[in-house]
Amino acid sequence: MPAAWSPIDLVTALDGRVAHSTTYKYLAGTHAANPPESILQAFADVLPQASVVELRLAAGQQPGLEEPWRPPDAANRLSLEQRRALDNLIYAMVSEADRANERAAQAAARFGSDTTLDDVKTYVEQLKAHGGSQAVVEGLEGFLTTSSASDTTSNASSE
Repeated sequence: MPAAWSPIDLVTALDGRVAHSTTYKYLAGTHAANPPESILQAFADVLPQASVVELRLAAGQQPGLEEPWRPPDAANRLSLEQRRALDNLIYAMVSEADRANERAAQAAARFGSDTTLDDVKTYVEQLKAHGGSQAVVEGLEGFLTTSSASDTTSNASSE
């Protein structure tokens, strides 16, 4: 928020786009963990130094691009069912990417920001070798499985 602005200035700038109570939740840091795109875009539109890409990153979401994605004109020939299928595919891809970001943040919080998946695998092996808690080992192995699957999915979709 610009230094010269008060909370009321932000509420006024967002008036009609974001409910006053929602704006105050964001100012207090008690907002939803995964803000909808419309809220991020509204804030980006009124905050002079913030882009929607930066706000997505700050919210732990995939950054995407600044401008909205527009399907090619040929998409106009798709049936309603085909359009819904594409919508669901997009939602699934974005949700999985956001979950992967969340898992990476959790790993960084648990193990340090410079910890790699290989470091976690080594730690699991050490726990197994020294009789570590089976519940902890299973939890970490589950984390590794979902992280590896997510990395594989992300790598395949980016190729």
